[in-house]
Amino acid sequence: MKFYSILVIFLTSLLLLSCSPNRQSPYRKQYAANIKAIRPAVLQLVNKHAASTNWMTIENKMTYYTIEAQEVFTCATPTLVIASINDISERDDRIYITAYSYISQIHFRLECSRYLADRILVATLREKTRYNDFAFIIAPAEVSRPIAELTAYVEGEQGEEYAMITTTSAQFTIVTGICVDAMPLNMTVHRSSDVFRLESE
Repeated sequence: MKFYSILVIFLTSLLLLSCSPNRQSPYRKQYAANIKAIRPAVLQLVNKHAASTNWMTIENKMTYYTIEAQEVFTCATPTLVIASINDISERDDRIYITAYSYISQIHFRLECSRYLADRILVATLREKTRYNDFAFIIAPAEVSRPIAELTAYVEGEQGEEYAMITTTSAQFTIVTGICVDAMPLNMTVHRSSDVFRLESE
């Protein structure tokens, strides 16, 4: 019995140590250090444009209704968002940035100036951060969730054919607007709220 008592105490102590908030993996420590390094520049960007950070209330939710995203974005201009750039394109003499937030499942389609697009291109080529995140200041215009209509043709009991239409909503949200400013972060940010409040720094 004495042996088992000692074993239980040892395993309990080991479990408590492994769950201690003071023990961090090397990756977590490096991530916290990187966040701490970019925080002043992000805060400066927010203050420069008097930008809202309310979109983090959506980002931190697993699921949300479109109306919640509409209230966050359309009621606050300008707004800070952190997202990865997917593409930069030109159409009808206008430049568009397509970015994506993996946590919140939001696609951003933002019109921007050629000057700002050139700045972003230079930054991604110089720092090789094409797949890393940017801090964007955006002026949101519209928030929507695409709806797909699927049509299947089914044969009835008498051999007749009729259409069965199914409507489904996409699992992602699209935000369109204007990109006012952008800053490369040279890292991947798990959640925007980490920039403002990261535990166990």
